[in-house]
Amino acid sequence: MCLVGRGVSTSHTEIAPNRVQATGIVDWPTSRAHEALVYIESMRSQPDSATLDGLLDAEVRRLIERRFWEPVEASACIEVLRHDEIFLSNPTAHPSMFADHGVVHVRDIAASFIELGSTVNGRLLAARPADRQTFLLAYGLLITYLHDTGMFDQTRAGRRVHALFGAQLAFSTAMDDVIDLLVEGSGPVVDRLRKVEADSPFVAPLDVVLREVMSLTAAHSKSTVPAAVLNDRAGLRRLMMRSVFTDLEAHKASGHTPDGAVGPIELSVNLDRYDDPMSEAFAWLVSGDVEHQRLVDDVIDAVRVLRAADALRQRGTSLRTAAGYEMFIAAATGSAVYALRNAANTELVLMRSDDEKSSGEANVRVAAVTQNGHLRISFHRGGFTDAGACERAAHATAVVVGDIQADVLPTFSAARHATDLPLPTRRATDMVVQLERPADRPAFADDVAAHLISMYPDLRGRVAVVADVEGAAPTERERYHRSLPVAPGSARADEIIAGLGAHGLRVGAVDPVAAFEDVRVAKLEAGEVLAAAGSPSAFVYAATAPGLVVRPLGGYATQPVGAWVPIGVTGVIRRAGRNSDVVAEQAVEVVLVPGELYTREWFRPYEPLEIADVLRGKQP
Repeated sequence: MCLVGRGVSTSHTEIAPNRVQATGIVDWPTSRAHEALVYIESMRSQPDSATLDGLLDAEVRRLIERRFWEPVEASACIEVLRHDEIFLSNPTAHPSMFADHGVVHVRDIAASFIELGSTVNGRLLAARPADRQTFLLAYGLLITYLHDTGMFDQTRAGRRVHALFGAQLAFSTAMDDVIDLLVEGSGPVVDRLRKVEADSPFVAPLDVVLREVMSLTAAHSKSTVPAAVLNDRAGLRRLMMRSVFTDLEAHKASGHTPDGAVGPIELSVNLDRYDDPMSEAFAWLVSGDVEHQRLVDDVIDAVRVLRAADALRQRGTSLRTAAGYEMFIAAATGSAVYALRNAANTELVLMRSDDEKSSGEANVRVAAVTQNGHLRISFHRGGFTDAGACERAAHATAVVVGDIQADVLPTFSAARHATDLPLPTRRATDMVVQLERPADRPAFADDVAAHLISMYPDLRGRVAVVADVEGAAPTERERYHRSLPVAPGSARADEIIAGLGAHGLRVGAVDPVAAFEDVRVAKLEAGEVLAAAGSPSAFVYAATAPGLVVRPLGGYATQPVGAWVPIGVTGVIRRAGRNSDVVAEQAVEVVLVPGELYTREWFRPYEPLEIADVLRGKQP
């Protein structure tokens, strides 16, 4: 297969020729590269660059993207694939049909890393002082930008060793100018290394230590660096030395990835930066010095976040394949369908795939770790045209959910915690896999849960089917995930039932267990907007005391809302956008009931013949 050269381009549509000696990539025709990169540029999405700039220099990101990530996309475009006999003989098994690993992917993981790194700080990972947390985020972004650079090699052996490519890339001459930019421009990563160096000198030069910490990008791969090795610092050092000191072609030929076992270490490449590689390389990983140990704590926890962020990547219709093709699940069959387009967008070919993982990937809408430290997953759809299609889709979706949880849950099960930091507030063993009920057929989530537990019996008791909140406005969804759950049968649950019942809601037939499986309580500050007009009606709210006001559209007067009076019922039941702003005029506590849960468990309208008794104060 012909691949794009690794030279730094002078524009988004030009690739410098013949600058590939460091990585062994070969050039392909400029016209084909031009077509591919024009297409790639049209589908990019940008994370928050202001946030990223403070952590990792924009020029560093630009260099790495153009030199190492654009070729990943271009090597899989249709202009290349129509000449690829391996693809033509078995298209659905070709890496170009796998989830995207190009520029869009790295930007997605970078944004995910920032969000997840903040979410787990103090919850699933030890709470860090501001300076150490900034280092963790900055370092994590740096290794994020290296983690899948080896994906340009579409062969089976190439994909197997792609993480080792990233490790060796940190030591290659192709990264010399990036290292110079990092060292000369300072920044949180280099500043931390300099501070450690001043207090407790490294045995290798600082720029070499920088390459070493960058090479730990290899640990993003759970198959390359298993959790047990990540938690064993001596074993991790041995594995990293085998990774960077053995020729990449030898790694490919061996048929397996290196390990952390005690034994001989082959020394064949990347040795010239050391006087004594065996004693100097990665020595900080096993140093007894306190500052070195703190650095290792932060580095390994950043790797944990990257491993999870990579597993939580965009999927389905939110992210395309490595070739840039849209991917979706068909309601009629439960199978994945790919939309193959050429660079000029003048040709569209639809291809069906029976691959289970592809179908499951296409149906996963969002996977995230919540503010409460649980793994929450939502789906694009649950309704299919027949029982067979529904069964196939549920099983395929469970396969992918199983892969995600197998990556995320063990990642935070650290064998040790930093002795100078407080323990996390949530144990990884307390994490629950929460599956949201899709709006078109809520029971689909129950089907997925059953398949998942069948595949992973150890998850029994750790899988919960929950209400769909993914369609809520971002501020409402984030508030929900930060809020406190209400336990069925608790005094708070009894208070809520009594309060709502006393103010008009028919609560006599409400199941006291099922009705509270997703109910939460949040505190609003004065002036806070609870819900905005025009936003999706995703929740029903009820304040436990006066303090909310409703500001309707259409010129109607602002109205205060009394305690325990539900807000948002009409929008939830008719599935329409909100017709009012709801604002807290003073601090107040609010009950949050997801719309799907309210419709299923709380919506119990009175019959006409019952109204007379209700209005006279008699509950039927």
